Amino acid sequence: MSISKKVIELILYHSGAKEEEITEESLVEDDLGVTGDDAWDLMEDIHKEFNVNFDQFDFSLHFGPEAGFNVAEEYGYYPVTVKHLIEIANRKQWILPERNEEHSHLSKARRSKSNIIWFLIVAGIAIILFIFASPDKTVSCL
Repeated sequence: MSISKKVIELILYHSGAKEEEITEESLVEDDLGVTGDDAWDLMEDIHKEFNVNFDQFDFSLHFGPEAGFNVAEEYGYYPVTVKHLIEIANRKQWILPERNEEHSHLSKARRSKSNIIWFLIVAGIAIILFIFASPDKTVSCL
């Protein structure tokens, strides 16, 4: 099996995407939804399968956490594509993807939206708990 096909097979396993959805330009996190623990597991499998040296790899530059917010200042500037994973598998060495300013701006906008949604969810839960935990309120079931 070729390196390209094996990389795509690993991505399919970790993403749940369909093979026809994957192109070399697909962004592993944004397009294929591989983030957090799944992204970590994918990178470990690439390391094991192709003996890639990841000494220079900084996970927080390329992938968000399973839950919560990525606080790395440079997160979003270096998105990982399928093509990039194929290249590192061939080289057996991690190399930093090309810096992408446009992607960084989109990523920051997405994070801001996500932060607002999480804030609204937490605030809503807090209000509900406050209402139902208030001692002077009675709740009746009809």
